[in-house]
Amino acid sequence: MIERKLCPDCGGDLGKSATKCRCGWKAQSDGVTTSAYAAARYEEFKRKETDREQRQHDEAQTFMRQHGLKNVADCVNFGRRTLKGIEYVRADPATHWRKVLANPKACYAAQEMAKKALAKIEGRSLQREPGQDDEEVPG
Repeated sequence: MIERKLCPDCGGDLGKSATKCRCGWKAQSDGVTTSAYAAARYEEFKRKETDREQRQHDEAQTFMRQHGLKNVADCVNFGRRTLKGIEYVRADPATHWRKVLANPKACYAAQEMAKKALAKIEGRSLQREPGQDDEEVPG
């Protein structure tokens, strides 16, 4: 036989684990279950975080042993030697926007953006003459 749970205020049917009813009734919470659950979740998080930190530390120690590094100064020098000569070469913006305009598959918005950017770039390179921006006063 199915056991029915009823609302103490209105007598309506409640689900098996219901804690509130449509009429506004709410079951009182003692907070013990919630606190215990939160504490367990926090302990699990701390354990996983500690495990992650330990794993990263072990990996770093292994890397240092493999490369003969003994302290922070050795690690910094190793980084400088490894990264020396690697430079990010930035492309010329005008060249980039010309490639966008030359691309037949570029969408309309990209083409409009390219046109505006090129006008701005090329406008910057033009030399202005003194007084060019002055407004004429009607006389």
